[in-house]
Amino acid sequence: MVLAHRHRRTIYEKLSPILGDEETEAMLSHFPSTPGDEPVTVAVLDARLARLLAEIRAEIAKWTMGALIGGLSIGMGVAAAVGAAVGGG
Repeated sequence: MVLAHRHRRTIYEKLSPILGDEETEAMLSHFPSTPGDEPVTVAVLDARLARLLAEIRAEIAKWTMGALIGGLSIGMGVAAAVGAAVGGG
């Protein structure tokens, strides 16, 4: 959970006299100040990895299909050329 600057300041001002500056800072360090500082949960990481793997698999499938079609096209072209050369026509 991200703490807004004003909330962080209020918490610091109220707890610092009770806990001390260092202890209050240590406690507040466990609460991120920006969304990018939030810890990642295992569930979020698993979901992101699953999406990434799905994208990679889709790209590999497209590349494989393209290579297969390209290979078949070349093979058919070679077969047609050989057939024309052997068959004379």
